[in-house]
Amino acid sequence: MNTRGTGSAGKHTQARAVRSAMHKMSDSCLKCATAFDPYAPSSASDAMHVDHIRPSSWGGPDELYNYQPLCGPYNVAKGDRSDADYRSAKQKLMYPSPERIIRQEKAERKRDETAALKVREEREAQRKFSNSPAQVSKRAKDDAIEAERVAAYQAEKAAEKAARQAARNEKNRLEAELAVRQAEAEKAVNASVAEKRRVRDRKVAWVGFSSFAIIVTVIVVATIHGSMLQAECESEFTNYVDINRCVRNRR
Repeated sequence: MNTRGTGSAGKHTQARAVRSAMHKMSDSCLKCATAFDPYAPSSASDAMHVDHIRPSSWGGPDELYNYQPLCGPYNVAKGDRSDADYRSAKQKLMYPSPERIIRQEKAERKRDETAALKVREEREAQRKFSNSPAQVSKRAKDDAIEAERVAAYQAEKAAEKAARQAARNEKNRLEAELAVRQAEAEKAVNASVAEKRRVRDRKVAWVGFSSFAIIVTVIVVATIHGSMLQAECESEFTNYVDINRCVRNRR
């Protein structure tokens, strides 16, 4: 089959799709390995021809699984005289025929059924073996060992939990004692500071009172002394200016 020179646009598009699929399969003739020239005319020996593996005159379908890329000379030589298939096993898997797909599905179903049957047989054999007296006794011993292991594990976890709780309680007790001691120390410091403030306030008050008393005494003494000087000067002088000068001089 040569897909060059098709008539309608639909056939031309289909032919291009077929040629693209054949190029994906191989870029050379499957019979003689001649590399295809995509620009060569169909009459050239290196032009790709899409060959029907089973000729159309034999009832071969126009499907991808019935096509193979050959060069012009081998396509002409094969014609409708042979149904030779030059594709490799990997190339046949690219476009499998319906019959091949059906065979593969049957083989897969048979393989799955065989595997499922084998699994059922293994499970049945295991069930029969597990119900034997020796296995029952072994399971009982294993269960007892597992129960002892679980009990030991739980006891160990309980002991660890109790130890952690005791450590937390001791920590809380020490923190409480430390808080009490800190409160007592702070209270003692505050009392000492208050006492110092009271002593300081008393000293300040006493100093203030003493200073006030001294000032008052000085003022009183100065007033009395001034009065005495004024009286003495008035007894000696009668002029106001002379009296003032006398008081200043005697001070």
